[in-house]
Amino acid sequence: MESLETEKTGRKHFLIIGIILTIAAFLRIYQLGHECLWIDEVSSVDQALRPLPELFSGFLRAPFYYFILRCWIKLFGLSEFSLRLPSAIFGILSVYFTYRIGKDFFGRRAGEMGALLLAVSPFCLFFSQEVRHYSLWLLLTLLSNFFFLRIMNREKPGRDYFYYAFVMILSLYTILWSVLMWFVHNLVFFFSRRRDLRPWLKAQLGIFVLYLLWLVPFLLFVSGIKAAVPTWELGWIQPLGWVSLAAFFKTIICRGIYLGASSPDNLRIPFLQAAEIYIFLGLFLLGLLSLDMRRKKNLFLLLWVFFPFGAIIAASLIAFPLFSERYFIFVLPAVFIFIALGISRFKSRAVRISLLGIMLALNLPALLYYYSQDQKPRYDQAVKIIKHHLKNRTELVIDSCREALVFVYYWEKPERASGFSIEIRRRIGYRMLAGGVLYKGKDYDLLIAGNRKQIERFIDNGFLTSLPEVWLVSRSVNGVKQALDAFYGPVSGISAGDITLYDYKNKHFGKAYAETGDK
Repeated sequence: MESLETEKTGRKHFLIIGIILTIAAFLRIYQLGHECLWIDEVSSVDQALRPLPELFSGFLRAPFYYFILRCWIKLFGLSEFSLRLPSAIFGILSVYFTYRIGKDFFGRRAGEMGALLLAVSPFCLFFSQEVRHYSLWLLLTLLSNFFFLRIMNREKPGRDYFYYAFVMILSLYTILWSVLMWFVHNLVFFFSRRRDLRPWLKAQLGIFVLYLLWLVPFLLFVSGIKAAVPTWELGWIQPLGWVSLAAFFKTIICRGIYLGASSPDNLRIPFLQAAEIYIFLGLFLLGLLSLDMRRKKNLFLLLWVFFPFGAIIAASLIAFPLFSERYFIFVLPAVFIFIALGISRFKSRAVRISLLGIMLALNLPALLYYYSQDQKPRYDQAVKIIKHHLKNRTELVIDSCREALVFVYYWEKPERASGFSIEIRRRIGYRMLAGGVLYKGKDYDLLIAGNRKQIERFIDNGFLTSLPEVWLVSRSVNGVKQALDAFYGPVSGISAGDITLYDYKNKHFGKAYAETGDK
């Protein structure tokens, strides 16, 4: 009778995790290829399509994700759905391993609720539908933590040392921030005073040596570029303060939509979002207070959340701004397990279900907004509109310097990925981000101008005077359109999502002036 009851319980929990994974898969696959790529995603494709040696040197990111993406592109092409599918798969697997860590080490209830909260998290969902390495990083963090906890909880871990070392190396080769989790592992291991020190030290030595094979060339590359990291890669991060902290909680807990650095606009938090933050933090603290920190697994869960948080805050205060929401995605499973433990403290099943239902319901506005609105500029539509009106070679102006790479990608993107590379980044490099440069493509000239002064330089040197027609691709209010209006005469715009296109005809060529009507 007891075995029959156990079998029924097992089937019930198997059904629960099946439903959770189905929800996770649906949310991550739904509309996966609906929107065009944005700047960060095109940067990933750019890196993946470079010559193979450049994946491992001469770039400010670790190579493992880009190697996977490179192989994936060769097999499945460059469609938005195909490019984002690996991240969706990594996101679904992350939900499963959140469940496994919760169930195996903190109780089945913690595993199920923690996995469900991760499955519907708008923040994690965004990165599960993006051509970036963060979803892979989340999965590898969970895998390394899973094998680490098995080492800590087994008398004879055996092959777990090898599995742990292998996954940890892959995590370090995915993003530099994995060092924080690696440090936590060693801190907890030595604090626990385990006797089997030799196999652990062998695993750490192997990780360290293999990591140096990429880390040393990376550091040599960075040291050869003056102020490379803060200027190019991290200059978009807001300085640490109350605004960035408030925006951090709003983005991770409430809004979930992430397209760059937090801004002061994120400080405005409506009542329902404030209530969600308080419920979120209250259940987290309740789960935190329920743990006995003398147990190794509980100490590890605590450090999984707080050590990276403290380290990044300290670095932001001492060096330069590093406090960005995306760098905390790997701690969210631990946060959700804490919340699940907080909910589990209530003995009443009805109360537990009600609290979990409230948490899920509060996610609905962000999910509905995410799926109902375009989150990314539609440069694919802008390119189609311009090409539809073209007859010969054309000249283009773009006033969103960072997004020039996206425009070029969609302009030159072939039907097949074979042999394709995004030449603009390799030819003019990071000068593109500052603007004021000219790029000569296959059938067009592209002027990248971030302000009025830069476009007036092209007018003064006679370049724009020599052109019969210019298309402006605009998302900004930075004086570029005003300068072109003054030179060519004002024209009406054509809308392509939140991008506006302006077709300027040069009156100096003696052609009839015609305004482009709205379409």
